[in-house]
Amino acid sequence: MHKNRFPALRYANNDRHKRCLIVSKGALVRLTYVASRSVVKRSLRLFTAFLASSISELIVQFFNFAIYEQRRKKKRKHGLLVEQIADDMKWFADDTKRIADGTKQNKKRQK
Repeated sequence: MHKNRFPALRYANNDRHKRCLIVSKGALVRLTYVASRSVVKRSLRLFTAFLASSISELIVQFFNFAIYEQRRKKKRKHGLLVEQIADDMKWFADDTKRIADGTKQNKKRQK
């Protein structure tokens, strides 16, 4: 058998006919005898179109997932920042209140 550069289509000469192995979506579909290369070319076009579409779909899914992860991390980081700011504001408010009440004393001054 003559090996084509595409693994999906392999054919050999039998007088005027070509034996064509057609693979679609990763599964063997049929082994046919064709009189011309038009069927082989058409099958090859369909197979390469399938490969191109499946690869592009995978790339799109990967980028969608990456964008989703970035947004999720930003939201989580933003949420943590908001909580940290709220805690800091609460600490400052408590600190200010203790200073105003005179209950907070500086340890350095006590020494």
